[in-house]
Amino acid sequence: PSLYALLVGFSGLAALVAGLDSWPAGVSWIAVLVFAAVSFLVQRSSFHLGSPMVHSLAGVIDVAALLALGRVPGAAVAVLSGTLYLVLNALRHRRSEWRQFIDIPLFNAGLKSWMALLGGSLFLGLGAELPLTALDPRAALAAAALSVFWFALDHLGWALWDYMRGGPAQLRQFGRDAFPRAMLIELVPL
Repeated sequence: PSLYALLVGFSGLAALVAGLDSWPAGVSWIAVLVFAAVSFLVQRSSFHLGSPMVHSLAGVIDVAALLALGRVPGAAVAVLSGTLYLVLNALRHRRSEWRQFIDIPLFNAGLKSWMALLGGSLFLGLGAELPLTALDPRAALAAAALSVFWFALDHLGWALWDYMRGGPAQLRQFGRDAFPRAMLIELVPL
């Protein structure tokens, strides 16, 4: 998955950097760091189900950051917290191989960036406003669509990772072992 990780990782990070010029006025890096710290702490209680994908409630925090701060700051939260968690987890378990220390964190960062940037665009495209200030019917529908999109893109990205790593058998294992539990743990709370 190295080429796939590089493509997703670098393209997502490039999209985030390109979006920095549209950083919303009044949103400080302190708010981003607070959300990222909370997301990181939630990821500390995460688990893996046969895939390098991390399952936790961190997506709830990342989506909340997107809704409270906007697309680009929300993407920064997801990228910072996920990357920090995965790199520190690799260090803690003394995993210094390329895949654990570079491939997975880079891929995850790019994927999370795309999830936030595209998810925020979907939210805005459905007529809602960022930051979210009131939950009217339009914003509620947009938030529901964002939640389903966030979950779907995350799992599609990791499903492709597993397919490239282990072919159809690995993809079936991901679908059988991870997907049903992930729906309960990650999608329902969103």
